[in-house]
Amino acid sequence: MNATNLELQTLAARLHKLEKRDRIWRLIIVIALLLVIAFPATWFMMEGSSLESHSYVLVDSHGKRRAMFGTSQDGSPSLVFYDKDGRILILANTKDDGTSSLALYDKNGTVLFKAP
Repeated sequence: MNATNLELQTLAARLHKLEKRDRIWRLIIVIALLLVIAFPATWFMMEGSSLESHSYVLVDSHGKRRAMFGTSQDGSPSLVFYDKDGRILILANTKDDGTSSLALYDKNGTVLFKAP
C-alpha cells in the first residue's frame, strides 16, 4: 500500500509540474500572438501613417486577379474589375487634365456602356 501511495504522490507531482509548464507555455503563446497582432494594428492606427503603393491587386482564393487599383505609366489612377477568366468587366480611370472615363464590358469583351 505504501509503495502505491508513493507512486501516486510522485505521479501527482509530475502532473502538477506538467500542468504548470503547460500554463506557462499558453501564456507565452497568447502574449506572442497579441504582440504579432497589436504591432501592425498600432502601426496603421498611428496618426499620420499611411500605406502606400503604386497598385493594389485583389486576388481570389485561386490566386487569380479579380480587381486592381493603381496608377498607369503617366501616373493617372484607375480601378479595374476582372471576371474569373481575367477579362476586364469594369474600367474606371481619370487623367491629369480632369477628364475621367468609365467602361462596362460583357463576358466577351464587348463594350456595354462607355462614358464619355
